[in-house]
Amino acid sequence: MLQSIPDVPDWGLGTLIGVAWAVVLVAAIREYRTGSRSRHRLYQTICVGAFWMAYGLLQISTALVGAAEIAVVTLAVGCVPVGIVAAVRWRRSDDPDGGGDATG
Repeated sequence: MLQSIPDVPDWGLGTLIGVAWAVVLVAAIREYRTGSRSRHRLYQTICVGAFWMAYGLLQISTALVGAAEIAVVTLAVGCVPVGIVAAVRWRRSDDPDGGGDATG
């Protein structure tokens, strides 16, 4: 049988996930700018990271009320289209027909 995780509040888990993915995204952008990460891998990281950031922000919003909650939820909802666009660009950057990158 699976062991349950001790009771961790949603906002605590969301903060941990959000900070971790923010660090991953900043590191990926830095690696891309220095030339050690391909554009394909950058899009992949942004795609996954944006959806995890949205999840983390929604977890954080459970501890907030009023305008702060609305702002955090709006930011989370804004992460979703970023993830979708990155997914489309990720897919197009690996086009076997030689279509190339969506930006080029």
